[in-house]
Amino acid sequence: MFLLLENAEEKAVKYFNPKLIFVKPVLIDKNGYEYWEVCSWEKKIVSDFINNIKKDIKDFKLLKFINTKVNDVFFPKLMPGLTSKQKQAIELAIENGYYFTPKKTSLRKLAKLMAVSLATYQQHLRVAEEKLIPNAVSYYK
Repeated sequence: MFLLLENAEEKAVKYFNPKLIFVKPVLIDKNGYEYWEVCSWEKKIVSDFINNIKKDIKDFKLLKFINTKVNDVFFPKLMPGLTSKQKQAIELAIENGYYFTPKKTSLRKLAKLMAVSLATYQQHLRVAEEKLIPNAVSYYK
């Protein structure tokens, strides 16, 4: 694991709003320039973010500001606090199409793949969902 702590006066991160969603990870080029691709359900959130940055960062350049559908979203903390069994349960569900409509598998089949009882699998999945779903929608509060 690597951790970077940076102390800089001219960084966009000081204006970050939890309602901003990362479409891609922040990229930092060899000259130290940061490239943020963010969105929000509310235009005002993105506009305020941009306006705050414009006031303080002299090298700021807006490359694009468009209204579009987003197909992919980057979640830096997608699986916070999951045990290995909870992570395994949610990954199995995703990989086997449990969340598709119509479902491509059943909980019973997933429990068998994980080699646990149906009740145990349901409990692992339920607790994983309980941790993940509020984290995923916390941006919209």
